[in-house]
Amino acid sequence: MRYWLYVIALVANSVLADESVYSIYTEEFEPFNYLSEKQQVIGTATTKVELLFKLSNIKYKINLTPWFRTIKAVDETPNTFIYSLVRSPQREDKYHWIMPLCPLNIALFKLAERIDIQAKNLEQAKSYIIGVERNQLTVNYLLSKGFVENKNLVIVKDEKQTRGMLNKQRVDMVFATESFALSKNKKTPKQKPWELLFRVNEMSLPMYLAANRDSNAEVIDKLQRTYQQKKLTMFDKINCDQ
Repeated sequence: MRYWLYVIALVANSVLADESVYSIYTEEFEPFNYLSEKQQVIGTATTKVELLFKLSNIKYKINLTPWFRTIKAVDETPNTFIYSLVRSPQREDKYHWIMPLCPLNIALFKLAERIDIQAKNLEQAKSYIIGVERNQLTVNYLLSKGFVENKNLVIVKDEKQTRGMLNKQRVDMVFATESFALSKNKKTPKQKPWELLFRVNEMSLPMYLAANRDSNAEVIDKLQRTYQQKKLTMFDKINCDQ
């Protein structure tokens, strides 16, 4: 019996002493995760993710890539992580869900100067063209509500392209989080002011740190336990609105 306890302790210590560097993927998504002027990935969600890995004594590297590449890399590669990923019923069985990060308040926005655009709900919005980013939940959501691609729905590769099309009036509206739209209006010199049309409560879901389903079970467990142990004293005290 004592021998087996020794073996179990040895295995546990080997996990703690793991020298692997785990890849974490995310996208440019202010104020949650974005590239600073010093070319470092920062943001409120990034702060929580880095704290979790450091407290767990697990080495990591954060990669900031367009969202479609982020999703592809994590879906195809074991032992990889992703944030800020909305946790939805459609995604529930695809990932290990490790830690909640920040809430999302999703809304439809237009350019403030477009006084010709008036919509108070999705049915009225069908009269206009909405730009959405590929591989986002908003695509399937709008298709399920009766929007038609290349008619009143334009699907593009990333957020930057969506924003550019709105500024050039190639689309009439875009989906965005309120905090993201506010940060872009403040920090992007060429960004024309946006105006919130209406909130979409069905799409306002929490974002998470998640992992590929084939990732190391001991590492996943350690991260989840660290979060539970430090949730109240550390993680809940990080303000997502900063």
